Amino acid sequence: MMELAEMKILNLGILAEHNHPCGVCRENHSVLNLSCGVMEPCWECQKDGYMTIKLTNGSILMWLVKWAVRIQR
Repeated sequence: MMELAEMKILNLGILAEHNHPCGVCRENHSVLNLSCGVMEPCWECQKDGYMTIKLTNGSILMWLVKWAVRIQR
């Protein structure tokens, strides 16, 4: 069974400290969006155009991603 890392968040009002790595580069800390509680890629990866999105079944974007993955195979 895979063990999950314990995520620690220290909320300091409008700022927060955490130990969560960036989901893209795994080198820098991710950015915690306190307004919705979502971990986003680090600032460097965001400059490179990476972003966090939610794909729902039936959306055109979900269809496009599945189509692109099928082409890559």
